[in-house]
This record gives sequence, C-alpha cells and structure tokens, in this order.
Amino acid sequence: MPDAETSLSPGAPQDQWEELLTLLGADTPEEAVESVSTLRKQASRFREQKAVLDKAGFENPERALQAIESMEQQLDELYNEKRVTERTGSEADLRENADTFDQLQALLAREEKLQRALGVSDPNAVVEMVGGLTDQLEDLYLNRDVDESTNPIFAPADESTEESGNGPPDDSDNVIDLFEAELGVSDPEAVVTMLEDLTGQLEDLYTERERLAELDLNGADDAIAMVKSMQKQLETLYERQEQMSEHGIDGIDCALSMIENMEAQLSGLYEERHESTMQNGVPSLDEANMRLETLEQKLSALTEERERLQEARDQLQARFDDLEERLGTGDPEAISTLVDSMERQLEDAYRDREHPGPLPDAPVEDEPLLDDETLNRLDALDASALDDLSVGVFALDDDGYVRRANEQALSWPDVSADAPDALQHADFFDEVAPASNNTLFRGRLEEALDAPVDEQFFYAYVGKQAPLTNMLVRLYRRPDQSTRWIVFRILKRY
Repeated sequence: MPDAETSLSPGAPQDQWEELLTLLGADTPEEAVESVSTLRKQASRFREQKAVLDKAGFENPERALQAIESMEQQLDELYNEKRVTERTGSEADLRENADTFDQLQALLAREEKLQRALGVSDPNAVVEMVGGLTDQLEDLYLNRDVDESTNPIFAPADESTEESGNGPPDDSDNVIDLFEAELGVSDPEAVVTMLEDLTGQLEDLYTERERLAELDLNGADDAIAMVKSMQKQLETLYERQEQMSEHGIDGIDCALSMIENMEAQLSGLYEERHESTMQNGVPSLDEANMRLETLEQKLSALTEERERLQEARDQLQARFDDLEERLGTGDPEAISTLVDSMERQLEDAYRDREHPGPLPDAPVEDEPLLDDETLNRLDALDASALDDLSVGVFALDDDGYVRRANEQALSWPDVSADAPDALQHADFFDEVAPASNNTLFRGRLEEALDAPVDEQFFYAYVGKQAPLTNMLVRLYRRPDQSTRWIVFRILKRY
C-alpha cells in the first residue's frame, strides 16, 4: 500500500481529508462522494422548487400564509358582525308576526360593508396559488419530522476513524480521483466550502418549510380543503349581501337607520294600540276582524296603485328612450325647441299653401347638392378643389372617423375648429356632430358600410352648443370606394 503522503496532492494534507470524511460521516471515499452527490441533488431540487414558487408570484411561503391569514381574518370579522347583528335583532321589540327580514337586512348590510374592505376578490385564485405552493413543497413536508442526526452528513464520526489516529483509510489513494471525477474538484477545502454552501441553502429551505407548517398543513390536500372551505363560506355571505342590495340597502348605516326607524314606528304603534285598548276596552272579535279586513283592503288598493304607477313610469321611460334614440338628444329643452321649430315650419307651410307666393330661393329635396359627375370625383379632388365646392363635405372611414373635410364643413353646428385639418381623425358622431348619433342620421350612414348608398334628405339638427338648424344632407358612397361622404348645406338656423 503506498504511503499516505505520496497519495495526496501537495495542497491537500492528510488531516484535511480526515476532517472532510468526518464531516460527511463517511468511512470510505466512495461514501463521501455519494453523500455530497445526494446533498447536491437535494439542493438542486429545492432550488427548482423555489424557482417555481418565484414564477408563481411567491417570493417565499410567507405570501401563501398571508393569503390564508387574510381569509381567516375576513371570516372572523364577518361572523363577529353576524353575531352582533343577531344580538341586536333579538333585543328589538318585534312582537306577534314580525318577521326576521329586518335582522337579515342588518346582517347583509354589515356584510356588504365588509365586502368593500376585503383584500381577496377571487377565492379561486387563492385556491390555485396555495395548491400550487403546497404541491411544490410537498417533498419538504414529507421529511419535516426527520431528525437531522439521522442524516449521514451530520452523523458523528465513526469511533474506528477517531481511533485510527491521523492515518487515512486504506484506500485513501483513490480519494482525489473519486472527488475529481464525481464532483469536479480535488481540493478538500473546495469540497468543504461546497458542502457548507449547500448546507446553508438547505437550512434556509427548511426554515421556510417550517413557516408553512405553522398552520398545521400536512400537504396540498389540507391547504386546498382549507381554502375551499373559506371560499364556500365567503361566497355564501356574498350571496346574502347581493340579496340585501336588491332591497335598496346601500350600506350598513342605511340598514341600521332603517331598523331604528322601523323599531321606533312599531314601538309607537304598539303603545298607541295599548293606550286605545285601555281607554276604549277590548274590541269584540267581529270588530277586530272588520278592522283587519279594512286594513287589508286599503293595503291591497295601495299595492295595486303602486304597481299601476310603476307600469306607467316604465312605459314613459321606454317612450322617452325611443325618442332620445330617434332625435339624438335626451335634453327636454332641446326636444321642446325642436317641437316648437317643427310647429313654426308647419304653420309656414300651411300659410304658404293658403296664400301661395313666389318660390323660395332655398333648395328643395329634389335639387341635388352636387351633380353626379362631381360626386364620382370626390375621392380624386385635392384640398383646394374641395374648398371650392359650395357645400360642406366630410369624408368618413368605416369606423366613423373624419378623413377629410373642406372649409364649408366648418359651418356644421357644434363645430368649433378653425381649419379643416383640425377635424381630421376626429370621431364624427362623438366629437364633431354628437346630435346626429341616432337612427335618423347614423342609421342611414351605417347602411353604407356594406353597400353603396346615395340618399338625400332634410335633417333638423338639435346641437348641444348651437341653435336648432335645418339642413339638407346627402350621404354618398361609390360601390368601388370605402370612403363615405357627407354633403350638406345649411338651410336655416333658429
């Protein structure tokens, strides 16, 4: 057997190899290499798990613990509020056939207020995150109770090794070759440094695992079951809160005010009835039944009247919505102005029919705003040629944005731009002519999206910042072009 000093490199004294083998709890170089390889695999697996956690949004298990603790706090607060509300309801002086809806309103009002303060908006997301976290750390849970002393890495040195003095094992001449082949290093100090680094990483991972174990979660199934249970309870409370909202309760203060008001009214009614009974004596059963029937008839009549009024209100609202859609405005003053204008125009029309005079200079519907040749050349006209036209012109794309406009287009009601270029890329129905966003105008133009159109009509424009304006409008789109043209001339402003 070769001498130990000749089997070690100059930089690797014999006592360093003994220290390394003692630290690893190994009797032979093969066992030492196996221990270090196992340690490296564990560290690699834990690093991969931690990377998965980081990718899922958890820098450490504290995030998952915070999510669960948040849900626990929410449930505790909700149930505390529920108990307080139930005590309040039990103390209320509701006698005879008083139902528990008031108590439910109070509970749901409190729960609705808590809903606005909850930090978790989707319990399913918490279930998914915690499930992923617990799956990734499941291996850590399996080994949580393992005694570190059973790990050969931390096992004490064998007595035979201690008693062997400073002499290395018999096959110490193979240590350098084994470590070089298996670990990529041959210096014992480098191996010790590697071992300490891996041990530190494992200790950090075990510490994080113990934090997660504070909730007594033994695995992914326990965590998922806990979160699902919390989710189910929260969903039940939220459903009850939504039912409360349907009854017109805006918040906890509103609900408490309603309850106090109802309790005061009931208390006053009971006292009044008691005083009346004491003064007038107890009425007969027939008289009591008659009073009850009278009250029921009045209540039924009031209910029918309320339903009738609600139906009439809904019908008026529907008619108003239809009117707003047709006219492009919901302003009562604008509608009134439009009606007055139409009445004046009708009066003028009847007066002209009874007393015919010379034909007006204003154009009529049969007179085209532009001749067919000019219409067909609109796409080819430059800006100067468009400005020379005697009518206003807008060119719109398929989305309703202005692509071109001329000088006369600035006369459109509600337009405040100083130059045609300022109108480019503006939304015609929202920014340029909002009062034309209705079926009478936009509806006709929308038909030109998939088919050619050439239609001329009178239009009364009720502007938001301009007076009522009567105009003659022509909508045009060639079959081979995508541009939609709006040609107009102002007839009269009121």
